Amino acid sequence: MTLFDDERLMNPELLARALTDAGWRLMGKSKSGNARYEDIQFGARRWILVPEDLRVPGAAELLSDAWRQLVELSPGLLERILDQDFSGLHDSVRFRKETAAPRGLILWHEGEQLVRAARETLAAGAKAFSGKRAYFGNSNSGIVQRYLSATYMGQTGIGSYVVTALTPVLSLGEGLSKESAASPVQGRDVTLSVATALGAAVEAIDHYQSTKSVAGFREAVSCGLSVELARGLVALAENAEEATISVDLDRRSIPLVGNDEPVAFEFTAADVPALKQAELTLAQDPEPALRQQVRGRVHLLTKAEVDGPGVIGIDTGAGKYRVRLNPDDYARAVRAHEVEATVVAEGLPSKEGHLVWLYEGRVIAVENAPETLF
Repeated sequence: MTLFDDERLMNPELLARALTDAGWRLMGKSKSGNARYEDIQFGARRWILVPEDLRVPGAAELLSDAWRQLVELSPGLLERILDQDFSGLHDSVRFRKETAAPRGLILWHEGEQLVRAARETLAAGAKAFSGKRAYFGNSNSGIVQRYLSATYMGQTGIGSYVVTALTPVLSLGEGLSKESAASPVQGRDVTLSVATALGAAVEAIDHYQSTKSVAGFREAVSCGLSVELARGLVALAENAEEATISVDLDRRSIPLVGNDEPVAFEFTAADVPALKQAELTLAQDPEPALRQQVRGRVHLLTKAEVDGPGVIGIDTGAGKYRVRLNPDDYARAVRAHEVEATVVAEGLPSKEGHLVWLYEGRVIAVENAPETLF
């Protein structure tokens, strides 16, 4: 194992900070969309490309090459970077709620509701990071588990009642499966997804309150608004004289792009009707185009409980999928596997590592099988 195998280096933000500290300047973006850093020494111009999104094919290799270029030009730099302690880097997302209770206090059930609102809001924003959708259900749950497992609950604030989430800045790679490790996710990117979704929610609420049109809710889905986010914000705003969610990025890290100033999103009990309308509208909107259909042979069968749901693996020839099925459809898949029949299944897709999971899946048809079996 070499220094370049250290998981902490799979972080474009860390490389950006190292380049900045070494005197390199961000000169914009290349034609391929990567950040371009330049340095002029001894009359020669050098440049290094830094990928902004490791989910893009080839980005991980580009990041590794960039580290090697920098280390060749600055011997000893990599060891100094890895000697630093980055474990303390955390962005903060604060959920503040003012109620009729005495200052600094909150009724017990409202305190529990505030914690639930914080979790649901963070979870909805994390799901939106993996893909935008009006209603997620059980899909995209992998990113939520990875994100919240690396998030701490901080101390409450003075005055208003505050729940503080200390979200990770660097890689969420620790504890990932081998498959997921191929697509490292940065905690900062997920937190920014939460902030983007909150901004979209505020704009959609304002639009609805001024026009009574629900079109703004549908448009905001592309920025992260969902049934789940609306539900979390209802729990936050109910019985609130004032409720605020503030996002404050850790200034010890240097983001590749954007403004690192704190941002705040305000809600009150008066917003609850609009939020409930958003939840209702998005829950009723059909999303057939978002469901993905696959056809192939079943190559994997697994379930945790005898009478519970199960997961099957389908090899389409072009790729492999995992489909989560109810007990009845799982039984159909088992019979199809026994006779080597072709299964047609569909579900809500979620990319996790090099696999695509289909949640809320169902078996549409079984092809090339004896009719008596199905």
